[in-house]
Amino acid sequence: MGRNNAISVRLCIGHPILDERGDVVEFVGASTDVTEHHRADQALRRSEAYLAEAHRLAKTGSWTYSPAAEKAIYWSDEMLRIFGLDPQTSDLPDREQFLRMVHPEDRERFNGRIDKAFRDKTDFVQDYRIVLTDGTVKHIHGIGHPVLDETGNIIEYVGTDVDVTERKRDEEKLRRREAELLEAQRLSHTGSWKHDIASGRVTVSPEVSFAREKLSEHGDAVRGAIQAGNTRFRPVIMTALAMIIGMVPMALGFGDGGEQNAPLGRAVIGGLLCATMATLIFVPSVFTLFHWKAEPSQVQESEA
Repeated sequence: MGRNNAISVRLCIGHPILDERGDVVEFVGASTDVTEHHRADQALRRSEAYLAEAHRLAKTGSWTYSPAAEKAIYWSDEMLRIFGLDPQTSDLPDREQFLRMVHPEDRERFNGRIDKAFRDKTDFVQDYRIVLTDGTVKHIHGIGHPVLDETGNIIEYVGTDVDVTERKRDEEKLRRREAELLEAQRLSHTGSWKHDIASGRVTVSPEVSFAREKLSEHGDAVRGAIQAGNTRFRPVIMTALAMIIGMVPMALGFGDGGEQNAPLGRAVIGGLLCATMATLIFVPSVFTLFHWKAEPSQVQESEA
């Protein structure tokens, strides 16, 4: 115990003094207070643990690479896990071994970009795929930065690799849903639009192109909206009627638990009726209103 009953950490070293018979006469030694060193070591260990946990949560690995030796000299535990390697038993890969983990379709592009960064002594950022030993494909976002000596020569590269596989999958799902929405709009002759109040710009989906084409032909927004409405009137009505008829039994409370589901059925039918009226009346009216006021250059067709 130190002052004020505080716990201190001490490093003690002792050495025995022997007599001519080899018996211990006494011990001599020294005791050093290493409390501050011990606290600093504990703080460093906590910081390393926090960093490792942050890497795990963010699926981010850090690395150091020696261009001269053409091999990695440091990979964090999360970096090893991202690449399907065991942090306890796996050796760090050299350049050839690493390239074998890169997806064959991305390998040449990856290699070329790395070589260019090494030649130019510049940072690099690139997205590529890797293939694990079990066949799993992962998407990686990599960033590298050169460390130079006083003469401007590369000592090493340091960087991070982020596993963005889930983000890529979500982006692909979003693209598929957008494509499905556009196809549904095409089949039902239904368009969508967005008006930016600040800029006055109107963005429309491709299915509104028919109304725009008619507008460009004769310059009459009302006539264009009516012609577009006539084109989609039948499919919209048929689709709405089919869905409403299908919801009638629920709205009337038929079947087990029918009375509980009846309000939901009636709400769905009401929503369908409102949506149908909006599609056939409100949307064309808004189209007419905005195209009366908007300049032709302010209207752009949204990308698929």
